[in-house]
Amino acid sequence: MKKLLCSLAGVACLGMGVANANTLDQIKSSKVLRIGVSEHMAPFSVLQSDGSFVGFEIDFAKEIAKAILGDEGRIEFVGVPQKERLDYVKDNKVDLLIAAYTRNEKRAQVADFSVPYFSINLSTVSKRSAGIKSIEDLEGKRVAVIGESNSDVWVRKNPNITPVPCQNNKDCYEKVNRGEADAYMHNIVSVASVPVLDLNFEVSIPKIGETFFDCVVTQKGNKDMLQLVDQKIFELSQAGYFDKKYDETIGPFYNGNVPKHYFLLDDLYNQFLTM
Repeated sequence: MKKLLCSLAGVACLGMGVANANTLDQIKSSKVLRIGVSEHMAPFSVLQSDGSFVGFEIDFAKEIAKAILGDEGRIEFVGVPQKERLDYVKDNKVDLLIAAYTRNEKRAQVADFSVPYFSINLSTVSKRSAGIKSIEDLEGKRVAVIGESNSDVWVRKNPNITPVPCQNNKDCYEKVNRGEADAYMHNIVSVASVPVLDLNFEVSIPKIGETFFDCVVTQKGNKDMLQLVDQKIFELSQAGYFDKKYDETIGPFYNGNVPKHYFLLDDLYNQFLTM
């Protein structure tokens, strides 16, 4: 089982400890778990006016906290800016990060990642009138992308597509709406929110390129914490937790425009756990 967990996490289970990392034993002793979350990423995590957080990842984080602290501990949710998510982990401002953070080789060099709890892929959104339905339709087009994102990297590898830099979801959407770009490419979680707000838009290409995986992140070398998180994710998957939570939160938010098989990993885990 340990080999399986290490393989799916995509990182080594051994490694040098981080001097200022809060260990699993220290966290259990303090009965406080600090979890970094997004403030404005509906339906995954949203900071409400009363200071509380709600969303798919918040409910998931509470399940992880139960596995670590039991029922007597306290979770401290910490709102983390998108561009500073990894810094909050490295600087020990949070014990865990659960904030739609995808695993890649560069990030895995400085932090440890759990087995994935969610899959994600690049998609495009465009006006229905644009007639964009396939990757071939992007040839010769202008595509809005957020700088240094996975979509930016993908577009720049395709010389027949012109990247149009934008700052965030709102900026990218507005550039397409004003005619400064023909489509907006980013992860499906982000782009699928656009047609919910503007019926003139559609998810024109649901899946582009490789699949990425959202994982729980902790400081490098905090292996006891990571193994406990991994085991809890497997347990939740086997119990049908993610499927149920998708139906309660994510599905309704996107008005059924994004099928759950783009996101959920239950079939993958079932294959491994029955081998």
